[in-house]
Amino acid sequence: MNIRKIIQEEVNDFEWTSQHTPSEESLGTRWVNGERDELIHAIIKTTNHYKGWVIDTSDFELYGHGTTWTNEIISPRFSFQIDIDDDEIQIEAIYDNPFDPFSETIGTVKLPELEKKEDVIKWFSEDLFRIIFNTITQWLDDNSEDISRMDESMCEVQQIIQEEVNDFEWAEQVTILDGLSDREKENPYSMLNVLLRKGYSKNDAMDVVAKYIEAPSKFNHVYDEDVTYWTTGNQSSTFQFKYPPRWNTLTRKFVDWVRLNPGGTKKEFYIEVLGKPYTPGHSAQFFQSIKASGIIETEKGPSGEYTYKIGPNYEAWTKGKLKRYMGMNIPMRLR
Repeated sequence: MNIRKIIQEEVNDFEWTSQHTPSEESLGTRWVNGERDELIHAIIKTTNHYKGWVIDTSDFELYGHGTTWTNEIISPRFSFQIDIDDDEIQIEAIYDNPFDPFSETIGTVKLPELEKKEDVIKWFSEDLFRIIFNTITQWLDDNSEDISRMDESMCEVQQIIQEEVNDFEWAEQVTILDGLSDREKENPYSMLNVLLRKGYSKNDAMDVVAKYIEAPSKFNHVYDEDVTYWTTGNQSSTFQFKYPPRWNTLTRKFVDWVRLNPGGTKKEFYIEVLGKPYTPGHSAQFFQSIKASGIIETEKGPSGEYTYKIGPNYEAWTKGKLKRYMGMNIPMRLR
């Protein structure tokens, strides 16, 4: 892939000027007349990989800036969130452990003084990737012992829980919280995982979590036994899917299309409704979140491609009885 050629094609319509004078405005707004985010978007969207690291750009579709770097071989439990603000880039390490969530800012990169279009393109398409790669690999090397201990601790917790679940005799007279430790009753991640391993459905387990563990007060969580609760494993997602969806939104278009075309594929939806071909990774957070909500569910078709149909929580949603529980996986943008 010729990154420079693709970038040039993406940005050749932008109006650049080298005559503007520096001001007190943020550095980003001085690169180009109000089109900084579009430029960064075009540049970073040109690659999916860098030296073995997978780069997820789906956050761009929702927020306009931010990517996630992962490497299943080098760092299977860590992902690295890259957020681009007006004058700096932050690199955050996130540990995938529902029992003991961990995140830490591991690097901050100041945006350089760039005025020419070609310099901006080179920095974002070459220099930035190298800086991020070096920051991540250096942090992994410097903290290798701590990371190993975290992995060992998580494996021990998972093993203990599995042993307790295997030894647990299910009986109707046993209440849903029997067998849970005090810590598991206080931690929504632990409670949810234990209940799922005990055989409860996702909806039943989420109902218990929402009932016994209140969400942070800023979200005004009030438990309602008539409500079906859901959550997502993606901390970047801010979707809540309130009913009814606004007219002409992706939620309304997709749900209406699935309802009328059960068994349809994502590619078919893009062509028939959006009028354009589907690009892998496009609106990934939306599709992951609406599946997690239970409004829509997927099945693997005979050719291996996923098909969509109305999910088990669709009726609750149409009655206003489906809510996202905000006590776990709180969207990073809402904290």
